[in-house]
Amino acid sequence: MTRLPIVTLALCFVLTLVSSASAADPTLSELLEKAIYTEQTVGDLDAAVNLYEQIAAKHELNAETAARAQLHLGMARLKRGDRAKATEAFRILVDRYPSRDKIVKYAENQIPPDLDEALHQIRNNYVDVLDDEDELMAAAIRGVLGELDEYSGLLSAEAMDEFKVTLSGRLVGIGVAIALQEGRLVVTTPIVGSPAFEAGLLAGDTIATIDNTSVASIPEDERLKEAVRRLRGKADTAVTVGIISPNSEKARDIRIVRRPLKLDTIVGNDREDSGTWRYELSKEPKIDYLAILSFGREAARDLRTVVAHLEEQGSQAIVIDLRNSPGGLMKSAIDCADLFLNEGVIVEVRGRNQNETHRAKPTQFLAGVPIAILTNSATASAAEIFAGALRDHHRAVIVGERTHGKGSVQSLITLKSGNAIKLTTARFYLPNGRNIQKPSNATEEDVWGISPSEGFGVELSEEERRAYGPLRAAQASVEVEAVPEFSDRVLEKAMEYLTQQTKE
Repeated sequence: MTRLPIVTLALCFVLTLVSSASAADPTLSELLEKAIYTEQTVGDLDAAVNLYEQIAAKHELNAETAARAQLHLGMARLKRGDRAKATEAFRILVDRYPSRDKIVKYAENQIPPDLDEALHQIRNNYVDVLDDEDELMAAAIRGVLGELDEYSGLLSAEAMDEFKVTLSGRLVGIGVAIALQEGRLVVTTPIVGSPAFEAGLLAGDTIATIDNTSVASIPEDERLKEAVRRLRGKADTAVTVGIISPNSEKARDIRIVRRPLKLDTIVGNDREDSGTWRYELSKEPKIDYLAILSFGREAARDLRTVVAHLEEQGSQAIVIDLRNSPGGLMKSAIDCADLFLNEGVIVEVRGRNQNETHRAKPTQFLAGVPIAILTNSATASAAEIFAGALRDHHRAVIVGERTHGKGSVQSLITLKSGNAIKLTTARFYLPNGRNIQKPSNATEEDVWGISPSEGFGVELSEEERRAYGPLRAAQASVEVEAVPEFSDRVLEKAMEYLTQQTKE
């Protein structure tokens, strides 16, 4: 059997210990709570060590509580820098209590055996003295999570704050979602009507420089956080970004002025002079258009308001544009899909600790009204749940391109430090029983994502993909007088279908 470090054995032990006591001793349990509070909240390490020693000495009264105290004692001594006494405390823990074989087996199955030794070697032998050992542990966690899949990762406390702000819809900046992909800073979604959107930034663009500073010069583990910090700023200040398009090697500089961002989740085809959204595409037949930009907390509420208004106005057909929609909250996708369905499964969620089936409730807007959903390769996650549910229940046709193929569910688990791990905990399955996750080695011939309905696929050129952004920016703005010339073949195909449906 592999020999594991004594510290690793001790840490595993607390998770697998079976108490030999017939009943808990409330006095020892309360004393342990006091000791932990003294260490972690009061910050008096010496007093906590004394309490842990008192509890550990009474192991005959309650083996489980004493074992936990023994573990805390060892960790507290490590904090004080007394490795010899800490090792002795851990040795007592392993030798005194039962289930040693179970501890070792658990450790071998759940914890990388070399991690403790590797961290020890880094601390003692790395060429430079480490100023921040917490960052060393964070790096180890990032490495472990990074090996799981592309969506799991470690979020700092600052990144968690950014995430909460994004969901709340209150931002000041240029209005762009970015991600780190193979070291590159990539635009995932420009927010419709934002300064970045109006400047022509598109999903897939790479940000090479920010105010003449090369993004590549920023350490990779700090790159995303630092880029967000530099792109954010006070309203009415400018930032210059160097953008490289997907099929180009040369960067072009774009100056963008920051401003407060109103993150609409549901938008129309264009705006009235008052700035309110106009949804009507044609009067005869009455075909309306709406786009779901993201599935944040308020998406279902906002969508309900819009579709109720369209139903009241006698809409005969609906275009729902999900192009460039990166997704969001699974619950929002379920609630949005439920607005158009009267029964049946919307999505199934399957994981090791999670098996749920979400069904439509017997309420429905725009019953019988034909729907066309527009998609492209940037339609992802929650947007795919929504599109897949309506397609599988024959409530909509899918027009355009195959979607991104993100069929997994991530949970945010907050750690004691304030950081959080984003962990893939389940996969979602559409009503037809298929998971749409794109494998890392997938080819175009493989089955993944949500493909257009038969006869509704539209292959676009790179020029057409790039022209779509400025078109939507012009439509979203109340300041432009003329919308640029552009033939939106995806929308045209949807309109052709819906027009025919209204005649039948």
